[in-house]
Amino acid sequence: MPEILANRLLPKHFSLIRAVAEYGQLSLAANALAMTQPAASRMLADIERQVDAPVFVRTPKGMEPTAIGSALARRAENLLEEIREAAREVEAIRRGLTGTVRVGAVTGGAVGYVVPAIQALKAETETVDIHVDVAASGSLIADLLAGQLDFVLGRIPPASTPPDSRSPAC
Repeated sequence: MPEILANRLLPKHFSLIRAVAEYGQLSLAANALAMTQPAASRMLADIERQVDAPVFVRTPKGMEPTAIGSALARRAENLLEEIREAAREVEAIRRGLTGTVRVGAVTGGAVGYVVPAIQALKAETETVDIHVDVAASGSLIADLLAGQLDFVLGRIPPASTPPDSRSPAC
């Protein structure tokens, strides 16, 4: 039964359960969810068919959750918050505001450029993870070529320069 319920109850069902529990009236819950009262009533009937039990008791003052309704309402808030958090995380990834970046820089470049760039990035997002290696250009380029750094701020040592780039045609 839990697997069947998990496959049939949708986020919109949990939104309605949470709203009815919060407002105590189906019409107010429907209004908060931008749906008609008849549509909310049909959805609630569908939810009750899915769980095979009443979720709310209709009283003269409104609707009160049953034990099952209370359990679903409690879980609804957590579930809906997880869905919102997933959406925020996806948007942050999409916008490049999260993840890990590995930077290599010579001392002057680290102080003059990398530190201010990190400060600006951290002001916009705290979820990015930045690793900075400060070293001589030769070892930074070696780490870059080995895939251990994402980018380097430094000089390209003559031994690392491809032969084609030294020709006057470049």
